Amino acid sequence: MKKNIQTHHALNDSNDFSYPHTKIHISQNKNARIKHIQTTLSSHKMILENTPQETLLLPLLGRAMANKKWPHLFQDEHSNWLLKQADQLGFDTQHIQMKGHELFCYGIRTATNICYAKHFIEAHPSATIVNMGCGLDDLFQDIDNGKIHYYNVDFPEVIQTREQLIPSHERVFHISSSLTDYEWLQQIKHDSNNGILFLAAGVMYYLTVEEGRGLIQTIAETFTNGQFLFDSESPWAMKQSNKLVKKYQMNGAEMHFMLDDPNIIKSWSKGIHQLNVYYDFTHFLKGTKIPFKYKPFFWFMKTIKAMYFVALKF
Repeated sequence: MKKNIQTHHALNDSNDFSYPHTKIHISQNKNARIKHIQTTLSSHKMILENTPQETLLLPLLGRAMANKKWPHLFQDEHSNWLLKQADQLGFDTQHIQMKGHELFCYGIRTATNICYAKHFIEAHPSATIVNMGCGLDDLFQDIDNGKIHYYNVDFPEVIQTREQLIPSHERVFHISSSLTDYEWLQQIKHDSNNGILFLAAGVMYYLTVEEGRGLIQTIAETFTNGQFLFDSESPWAMKQSNKLVKKYQMNGAEMHFMLDDPNIIKSWSKGIHQLNVYYDFTHFLKGTKIPFKYKPFFWFMKTIKAMYFVALKF
């Protein structure tokens, strides 16, 4: 039974998940927000060791360094500013030296979510967007059309940090909860006529398969006229990623969501109408000039199906 839905409608979208391939530039009109962050950071040390907040470091650092290395592809002044203030955030970044392809993956993940969300919003101008495991990103500012309603979901400690660092907005709502405590879904106000999109950029990795399955089932059986985009890795690739987590001494950031074949997800719920798996991690950036030196890496990862995006319709 579908829950918390005001009106039920079948999906109006076509079955084609192909989106326009465009170069993504993240909005830079954030001077007021950056000034607010600077003022807040000057008197707070926000991130504590051995807490859920500590895992914010890798994606934040990755996005900022991708911005610095390839500004023509990934412009993210928000993450770039936070990186410059890393010491005040409590981060020790000196021991982390990411390789180029690692940084590029962080940039691609953000760009893909922006591209996917913008396309969804074009078809659903008054959509509800749910950013699961939001961390300290500023995705709302990059996709807002003046009409959407937007939810950030993360651990209470992370939401508290967001509220201290990032100015509020009347159409942005925060939910303090673990994703595996499904009660948080009851807080989302949603009209199925307008569509709903769940985004989980770099998040599913940290759930067990059973936790991920439960989350997907609950979403697919609670909402209609919606989509869910997330990324993950094969068991082999995730083992390699966990070696990096250990190397960077990121306690609590081990990854668990290992599926031999992500297509099995469609069988997890009758509410899932369609599933597409994109093993080409650069799929949504076609038409963008990707540095030649990284093309062999992404070709290899595509060939062995090591990295992928999953797009669900329910």
